[in-house]
Amino acid sequence: QATLHARWDPQEPLSYRYGVTVARTSASAVAAVAVRAGRDTERAFGPDGWGTDWINRDQWMRWTNGLGPDSEDLAPGSASTSFDLRAHAEARPGIVEYRVQAATGLPRGCENDDTFLRNSVAGFTIAPQQVSGDARKLAKRLRELVERLCEIDWIDEVACESLSPTAAQVEKSRSDREAAIGGFETALAGANLQPSVVGAMLRDAASAVREALELDR
Repeated sequence: QATLHARWDPQEPLSYRYGVTVARTSASAVAAVAVRAGRDTERAFGPDGWGTDWINRDQWMRWTNGLGPDSEDLAPGSASTSFDLRAHAEARPGIVEYRVQAATGLPRGCENDDTFLRNSVAGFTIAPQQVSGDARKLAKRLRELVERLCEIDWIDEVACESLSPTAAQVEKSRSDREAAIGGFETALAGANLQPSVVGAMLRDAASAVREALELDR
């Protein structure tokens, strides 16, 4: 019974900060957190006493108190915002899976990657992803990002009905993709998106398409 939430500021595009909140009713503390952004992470920092490592062929970035005392676990009813990572320069925010693991039964310092991934609770968060390609590929990424956000219920039905068709139009449009991006940005400005980081991520994805269009001219 723990949740992870992300903070990302477009003014500091390579910096990602995560908070973990453990429910008061949780049966155990939390001793490990991971985000599937290992290959796009340059370095990471955790709470005092926690270590960081890359796991599962570097696909995941993990913070763990695996070698520390129980007192440094995140206890029921507590929260920490001290999980930070620095992304590689080419990365942009996207949707990835995260994992939170209870301290109960944790084989501290000797758990293999597969065991960790099996014995942890999954969710979704914002994290850096490598992004490249021309305007067409980036338009496809924008459409897929909107679809994914709707699928995991990060965007409500009203916003999905507005953003999904306009994002699809950005991908379909060839002769006037810039106008299509304008239509998507207008729909985005009128959407009520919570948390606000979702809107920031979509604005960044639309900006990536605009930047590619500029380069193609």
